[in-house]
Amino acid sequence: MRSIIFFMMFVSISAWGLSLKEIEADIFGSKKLDKIQVMKKLNDAGKEDKNLMFYLLGIVHGYGLYGNEINLKKAEEYLLSLVKLDYKDVNYFLGTLLSRSSDPQKVREASAYLIHSSAKGDLDALYNLYSLYSEGFYTDKWSDPIVLDISLSE
Repeated sequence: MRSIIFFMMFVSISAWGLSLKEIEADIFGSKKLDKIQVMKKLNDAGKEDKNLMFYLLGIVHGYGLYGNEINLKKAEEYLLSLVKLDYKDVNYFLGTLLSRSSDPQKVREASAYLIHSSAKGDLDALYNLYSLYSEGFYTDKWSDPIVLDISLSE
């Protein structure tokens, strides 16, 4: 019983000391942080930096990190709130994640996000867009063009 109480105290103290920047570094690095600590911090970090929290949650759910199953719907919900802010690489991640959807409309939306990101010089986005094009999932000649509320001007 003591060991269970000690473990619970350790997890809660450790998660309290973890920062969103540390989680971000771990996501783009080694992915060695404890999944319980990471998810506890991400779900409780709304008062610190809501934008960074949504960004990280979108990536975690979109790629199935820290023991989560891949959930494109959740990832899209988190990342969509950051598109108008042009937050970090949100257009790249949203486009990349949506390009894996089985829904053709989502794939078309993905191409718009990737076009936006590649227009700003993101070579990974350009490569992903090319991959969609070469696999026949994207064309620059749609019969009914999709319009997203993102601006290519800076």
